[in-house]
Amino acid sequence: MSGMKITKITPIPCYTRWCLVKVETDAGITGWGECGCWAWQTATAECVKILGSLLEGKDPFQIEKWWNAMIRTPHQQGALLNSAISAIDIALWDIKGKALGVPIYELLGGAHRDKIDAYETLKGNTTEEKVADAVRLVAEGWRHLRIRPDSNNGTDNMAQICSKNENLYAKLREAIGYEIDISIEMHRQCKPVQAIELGKRLDKYMVHFIEDPVLDHPEEVRYVTERCPAPIANGERAFNIYQLADLCRNTNVAYLRPDFCVIGGITAGMKIAHIAEGYGVGIVPHNPLGPISTIAALHIDRVAPNFECQEWPGTFGNFNDMIKGDTIKVENGYIIMPEGPGLGIDIIDDLEEKFPFQGNKPRWTFCEDGSVRDT
Repeated sequence: MSGMKITKITPIPCYTRWCLVKVETDAGITGWGECGCWAWQTATAECVKILGSLLEGKDPFQIEKWWNAMIRTPHQQGALLNSAISAIDIALWDIKGKALGVPIYELLGGAHRDKIDAYETLKGNTTEEKVADAVRLVAEGWRHLRIRPDSNNGTDNMAQICSKNENLYAKLREAIGYEIDISIEMHRQCKPVQAIELGKRLDKYMVHFIEDPVLDHPEEVRYVTERCPAPIANGERAFNIYQLADLCRNTNVAYLRPDFCVIGGITAGMKIAHIAEGYGVGIVPHNPLGPISTIAALHIDRVAPNFECQEWPGTFGNFNDMIKGDTIKVENGYIIMPEGPGLGIDIIDDLEEKFPFQGNKPRWTFCEDGSVRDT
């Protein structure tokens, strides 16, 4: 028992897609977390408030107990609730690390690696723009790149999807060679047969992985992974460890894409990393968010032996402006994290004034025939 008590839990929706959570204690130690439902900040904030009312007066050191209480005792689970749980869980780990004077990764078993392999996503709408951006990023030292497909509008047939992206990969390899890993983000916009054929076309260019080509239903993923020669990464929409475990158990997925700010925080993150390790599956953590999401993932990445590479959310804004003191840096394709206690970072005092909440509603997109397209 720590002798401390939780006194207040406050959700802070800010900027376009971030919802941070501040957990305060009677010892003056504050922990920070972040919710993962980036298009539903206000709804997730209400979940945080309800959970906070249940946790006030409790010992913040009993992380496993409160994680189980939040996950297991409601009648429902879901992305909104589990995103709120994730933020609170991360904040409790931050408090515990700060109180004990050690980084969170030390509490998780100690560092397995000293720096974190990361990938950046190419900018550009045309093949030429993407190739030019790849050359720029390689010159900056990036060793892993992710591309968005040249066929991403919901109107192309299988021949167009495969031929356009094979052409894109051929030009990328010609420009930057084979010393750089390149993955492709399909964002669930393939039919299973399209994903299989795409994998056949890209396999000869040593695609690092095809990210979320289809919905993360185990039967659909299994059908694809049994027939596609290229590695498949899947699971960024999972909202608990059980869905991700199902992908390990019932498919041939090469990598999981857990979002630690959705599936249940650092506690859930370490559980699923160990489950995946048992199946020989790597983890490529999903991270389209802000500073707390990024640093929380880095603590798990430091420890998990089956970590592959980390998504760097550089296309979503400079979250380092939200950090007080040492920031999160990228050097030669590796993320260098601050080494302070807890998460290792603190958030600026005037967060809400400097990053006022703008909101970010879900985006609906449609195919040419009017049918709904996954985004």
